[in-house]
Amino acid sequence: MIVLADSDRAFHSRVSEQLGRGEDLLFATDLAQLGKILSDRAGRIDVLMLGPNLAPEESLRLTQQLQTTTPEISVVFVAGTLGSELLQKALRAGVRDVLPGEVRSSSLRETHNQ
Repeated sequence: MIVLADSDRAFHSRVSEQLGRGEDLLFATDLAQLGKILSDRAGRIDVLMLGPNLAPEESLRLTQQLQTTTPEISVVFVAGTLGSELLQKALRAGVRDVLPGEVRSSSLRETHNQ
């Protein structure tokens, strides 16, 4: 199961269309809703995609927590603007992959198939 967290519903639609996963894809519009999904679906989530419209520092803090509590979840960080400092922080937090905000379907497939 893949969970996509982002406040922009257009981003949700674009990613959903590119992945074509149907009911195997859940959406959260904020970190509070995401926390509930993570709790309710514990043990069934394979990938968590943190979208570009979430606060990067909060997303990275959540990633660090997940590395401790549920390391089996692969976290993918989608950044609106990606600089070397943010990339370094993301890698240190334990993200599996970092994608640009204008994510392409080929990038999504490569990330999910790793």
